[in-house]
Amino acid sequence: MFNPYGVRPIGSEKFENHLLTLMVKGFETQQAAKEALPEYPVVPKAEYQDKTEFDPILEGYKALSAAIIAQAVSDYLEEYAVRLKLEDEGRDSLAYVHECRCLTLENEYFRVNGENSALLDGILREVIHNPEDNGKLQYRLYRIDSTKRRLLKVIHNL
Repeated sequence: MFNPYGVRPIGSEKFENHLLTLMVKGFETQQAAKEALPEYPVVPKAEYQDKTEFDPILEGYKALSAAIIAQAVSDYLEEYAVRLKLEDEGRDSLAYVHECRCLTLENEYFRVNGENSALLDGILREVIHNPEDNGKLQYRLYRIDSTKRRLLKVIHNL
């Protein structure tokens, strides 16, 4: 390993000897690998790594996609919470409207993509259909609100 503090000043004979030693060790390692596996070429590890450089446009699209998904989940949970409150109050006709909005968002956005579908299933399993809440509205609403707050933090941090 190269230690620039151990071979100061840079450009001195000690520095050049250290670089030469590192080059020789690398050459010896490559030769040993070629002798051990003569039929396989020695390919540097960097060739297998991702060659994409930082692309601000691509990173911007990724952040936008994450924000859209987080906002869609937040909207879905908001509609679901309103539906639960209306059902608890006995206002089933208004609850049906919010259930239709949930189903529209689910069918037209989340169920189109496998990743989004899995995300929604995980959220529904943990937030809405959790057996620990014993069917109590307050537990469900609390989990929905805490999940929405976490999602909004994700959106603001992008």
